[in-house]
Amino acid sequence: MKLHLAALLAAIFILGGCTSTRLNSTLPVTDIPDRVELEEVPFFSQRRQQCGAAALATVLAYRGAEVTAAELEPLVYIPGREGSLAIELVAQARQHQQLAYPLEPALEDLLREVAAGNPVLVMQNLGLSWLPQWHFAVVVGFDQPQRTLVLRSGNDQRRLVAMKTFLNTWGKADYWGRVILSPDRVPASAQPLPYLRAAADLEELQLLDAAAASYRAALAQWPDDNDTDGLARLGLGNIAYSQQQYQEAIGWFQSGRGLQLPQHWNNLAYSLQAAGCGDEARRVIGCAVAHFPGNGLLQESATELQALTAGGDTDVCRTQVPANCTAP
Repeated sequence: MKLHLAALLAAIFILGGCTSTRLNSTLPVTDIPDRVELEEVPFFSQRRQQCGAAALATVLAYRGAEVTAAELEPLVYIPGREGSLAIELVAQARQHQQLAYPLEPALEDLLREVAAGNPVLVMQNLGLSWLPQWHFAVVVGFDQPQRTLVLRSGNDQRRLVAMKTFLNTWGKADYWGRVILSPDRVPASAQPLPYLRAAADLEELQLLDAAAASYRAALAQWPDDNDTDGLARLGLGNIAYSQQQYQEAIGWFQSGRGLQLPQHWNNLAYSLQAAGCGDEARRVIGCAVAHFPGNGLLQESATELQALTAGGDTDVCRTQVPANCTAP
């Protein structure tokens, strides 16, 4: 059922439109310090073509992982490309139980993350658009009055780069940046839907404890956001279902602001079926079809559930049916 969550998030991203580039942020950003440097971020000097492994080791070690660039190199290095792909770095970050949040293409957000104690893994193109030289580095500091950034980069533990120069090289790499942090934390610049998408990525990889921690963090961070409430509870219900905790799943799908989405109803019905409440599952899916006429997912589920063994209708089962669900 996690695929239902992923499809839902993808649809909301499309409806929400494309991300806007906000690179012309007015400096200084007045609600953060003029100067910040995360001196405690470790440094791994790279060997030739090892910048991806070195940069990833930098952020993972900062988060407490016992890892080195040499250990990561065979996991992220692609010989045919003489380097690492961004997707490989993100995959390894997740395998270390970390959430990889996609940074907005905004200098202001980059500075806010560093000010909050979050080094940012970035990709740059140090070459030309038609002859690229891809490079991974970690932003660990900034000086707003001087318009400079501090990077862990290559063999330099403290490379000073003008913001203008960095924006040029970062822009030629499509402003790729990731905040790598514990899944129970929320980045300083995070927005609900990208954060939930990052949590869903953990769920899809069956990193269920990490995903659940992120969904709970989202509920705590954005308690008044309807989309966050519905999607995070859907994710937590899906995780409980996959762990065969069917009563817990039933609770998540109905909690918070209630059954907002077709997926809530759909997955509630399947949870009831799995919990031995087949009659109630049919009743719920019938209500769902009535509430959301024309929904293909619900219609397919109704057909499937009708073909399964009935049963239930005990006092416990009857209490699991939503109050607004009358017999279809």
